Amino acid sequence: MPRTTRFSRVRARPWSLRRYRITLVWLVIVASIFKIVVAATTFGTSDVARWMDFAAGVAKVGPVSIYRLSFDSFYNVAIENHPPLYNHPPLIGYLLQAINAATRRGLAFPLAIRIPAIAADVVTPFIVLELLRRRRTLLESFAAAASVAVSPALFVISGFHGNTDPVFVMFALLSVYLLVDRQAPALAGLSIAIALGVKIVPIVIVPTLVVFAVTVGWRTALRFCLGAGAFLALTWGPVILHAWQPFRDHVLGYSGGHRAWGLAQLARWSGHPAWAVWTRGPGRFVIVLVVAGLPAVLVLWRPGRVVEASALALTGLLLLSPAFATRYMVWALAPAYLLSFSAATAFNLVASCLLIEVYNRWCRGLPWYLADDSAFTTREVLVAFAAWVALLIAVVAGVRRFFPSGQPPPSDGAASDAAAPDPGAPRSPSTSSAG
Repeated sequence: MPRTTRFSRVRARPWSLRRYRITLVWLVIVASIFKIVVAATTFGTSDVARWMDFAAGVAKVGPVSIYRLSFDSFYNVAIENHPPLYNHPPLIGYLLQAINAATRRGLAFPLAIRIPAIAADVVTPFIVLELLRRRRTLLESFAAAASVAVSPALFVISGFHGNTDPVFVMFALLSVYLLVDRQAPALAGLSIAIALGVKIVPIVIVPTLVVFAVTVGWRTALRFCLGAGAFLALTWGPVILHAWQPFRDHVLGYSGGHRAWGLAQLARWSGHPAWAVWTRGPGRFVIVLVVAGLPAVLVLWRPGRVVEASALALTGLLLLSPAFATRYMVWALAPAYLLSFSAATAFNLVASCLLIEVYNRWCRGLPWYLADDSAFTTREVLVAFAAWVALLIAVVAGVRRFFPSGQPPPSDGAASDAAAPDPGAPRSPSTSSAG
C-alpha cells in the first residue's frame, strides 16, 4: 500500500471556489488577449463598415436624429452593397459617441467597435459560474464557465466579426443574477434596460423576470420596474418623442437576416418555403410571444426555476427564429449552459466549427483580415443544422428541468417580501461541492 504523504492528501482535496475563480481569471485573460490582438490587426466584416457609417452619422446629427438620417451619400461602396439602415436601439447612439471620442484620441475604429463585445466576454463566464454554482456541482459550474470563456465561437464573433450581440447577452444574464441570487431588483431592472438599449432581442426574458419579481413580492417588482423604467425613459424617451416613425420602422420592425437555419431550412427541405416566408412576416411576432410567454408561465408554476426559464427564453428564440445571421449564435451559447452542460457543449463545438469554416472561406483563408460574406455552402448548411439540433436538445433538457421525475408538483403559493423565503433562492452551500 503506497504511503500517504501530506502533499498527496492536499492534492486529493476538491478545488475550492476561490481556486476555480482564479483559474477562470487566467482563462479569460488569455482569451481576451487573443481577441484584442485579432481586433487590432484585422478589419472584420461589413458590419464594421456599417458601424463606421453609423458613427459618422452620430457625429453629424447626434444619437437621436440619426434615425432620420439617410446614408446614401456616405457609405463604403467598396465593402457594402447598399446604404446601411440604422436599426439599433437608442443606447447605441451614445455608445457611438464614446467610440468617436476614443477614435479622435488615436484608437483605430475597427478595434474600438469590438472592445465592448470583448469586455462583455470577460464578465459573462463569471456570471455563468455564479448562476450555476448554486444549482449544480462546482466542477460542472466551472467547466461551463470555462467553456464559455475559451469558446472559439465567441472568439470569432467578439474578436473578429464586430457587433454588439455579446454585450446584450452579458447584461441579460447579469439581470437574472442580480434579481435572483443577489436580491437587487433595482440593479436588475437597470441591467435589463441596458441590454434592451443594445438589442431588442432580450425583450423575451422580460416577462419571466417580471413574473418572478411579482412572486417574490410587490416591493421587488416595483423596484425592478422602476430601475428599468428610469433608464428606458432617459434613453428611449427622446427617440420616441422626436423620431418615433423611423425608430418604429427600422428598429421595432426589423426582421433580421435570412440565412439557412432551423425551422426555415426544414421548410425549404420539405418543399414548403411559403411557411418560412410567413414566419419572417407576421409569424415572427407569434414566435416572440411563444418564446417570451411560455417561460413566464413556467416560472409562475415553479418560481425556483427562474434561471432556467430565462435561459429557455434566449435559447428558444434562436431555436425558433426564422431569421439568422452568424453572430446570432452567441444569443444561446452561454444561456444554453444553464440548461444542459452536455448539449450546450455540443452546440458550442458545432457552432464554433461552423463559424471557423464560414469565416475562413469568407476571408479566403489565413490570415483573416476582411470577410466578404456570402451564402452558406451545402456543407455549411448541414453543419448549421447540426448546431440547431444540439440547441434543440438543450432546450428540451431545459424544459425537463421543470418536470423532475419522482417529485411532487410544486406548491402554488407565492412568497411575500417579508414573510416567506425567496422562491428563487440558491441551494444551500452544504449541497454544493464548493469549498
